[in-house]
Amino acid sequence: MNYKSWLSTTALAATILVSGCAGNDNGNEGALDMGDNNNGYNNVGFDQDQSLNSSYQSQKDDRNDARTDRFGYVRYTKDQVGNNDEEIRYGIMDREQVSDLITRYMLQGEGIKDAATLVTDSEVLVAYTPEGNMDRNRAADMAKKNAMSVVPRYYEVYVSDQQNMYRELATLSNMRTGDREYRDSIESVIDQMKKSPQGEQMYNDETKSKKDKRDVEKEQGSMMGQ
Repeated sequence: MNYKSWLSTTALAATILVSGCAGNDNGNEGALDMGDNNNGYNNVGFDQDQSLNSSYQSQKDDRNDARTDRFGYVRYTKDQVGNNDEEIRYGIMDREQVSDLITRYMLQGEGIKDAATLVTDSEVLVAYTPEGNMDRNRAADMAKKNAMSVVPRYYEVYVSDQQNMYRELATLSNMRTGDREYRDSIESVIDQMKKSPQGEQMYNDETKSKKDKRDVEKEQGSMMGQ
């Protein structure tokens, strides 16, 4: 399978897996290890590589299952939907399943032998270890594009081949978006990750350029301070 086909398959699988998933906001969010060959999930301490939370269960796409061989389709008229401010509907993305999907597909391709993925409400953070003597920029590009092919376009993706990032992401995985120090902790880790190659610069819908939104915000802050 060539690289473009692989990315297309990744995006398709993401659509199948994520559609209809419920949000995963359970309180028991201890990080887990994938090293147990019996079930893939094993409670361990932070000294071991960890990438998933205990509330998550991996799912296979069984084409014989009636729940997975159906298309998604709805039709409404404007009158049916109406303008009821009390009824709020929104799409839900299961972050655990998305992080699992990104990591698995990354390892099924060539060039990366170990990976951990953290998915927040607006970022994907990927720690990875390249195989052999693979060029760092090429490995970063593969990791970044893999993640970008799965998540919505408004997500920012950051990758790093620094080995300490595995521990950092495992620590972050125990936090919740409502925690007081959540955003500061995320920004601190992102700053560290950006010291590693980030792959090809991609067009950013938010900045209307190939610049990262955090870099643009810093530039704007510097200009205002002058």
